[in-house]
Amino acid sequence: MKEVGAVIFDWNGTLTSMDAERELSYKAVVEIFNHYNVPAPSAEAYFSNVTSDYMNAFYWPHGIPQTATRGDLNKIRTAYILSKWDPASILKPNAKDMVRVLYDRPNTVLGIVSGEHAPLLEKGLNDSDLWQYFQYIKSDAVSKVKWLADALEKIGVTARQAIYLDDSIEGIKSARSLDMWAVGISDGFANENDLIAAGADVVMPLSSVWTLVRNVKNLHF
Repeated sequence: MKEVGAVIFDWNGTLTSMDAERELSYKAVVEIFNHYNVPAPSAEAYFSNVTSDYMNAFYWPHGIPQTATRGDLNKIRTAYILSKWDPASILKPNAKDMVRVLYDRPNTVLGIVSGEHAPLLEKGLNDSDLWQYFQYIKSDAVSKVKWLADALEKIGVTARQAIYLDDSIEGIKSARSLDMWAVGISDGFANENDLIAAGADVVMPLSSVWTLVRNVKNLHF
């Protein structure tokens, strides 16, 4: 049994509140499709298919011109989201307290590996006063496998000494492919059954993770 040396989080849907994010995320998608005069797919199609490699997984297959780049779409999406930004509704309840408690644990390093675009992740971390708690931060992570491996190397822990928390099928599969412990966050974008099927070691809402962290002195797997 090894003590956990690193806890790495996804951002969207994992630490961030779903109350506003689901609606805002989809409206930003509609804004992108409107910009290119292409009919927007349904919200269900978006949330079922989007990954960190969203150009190949979602936008190009649904009619966005192949000449459009990640940068082009991120510019539109970022402008829309910032126009609707509400700092008070960024995080899930207890997310900040949980991060602080983990940060204060001896020999526990915190990180973020997220597909979120850098300006939005940076603003979210700054507005929620969380930036200072994370030693490793990677935004625009097209390949979560690549950047989770980089996080392990930079932090200096083995895969079996690290936990990755993510609400997406892609994130769970990426962590398991590296032999990391994978915690599926069930109150995010993917449902519990899909997270289990993706290989999550455990699936729970973030509030339950907070209860675990608060009551367990040392994290072991």
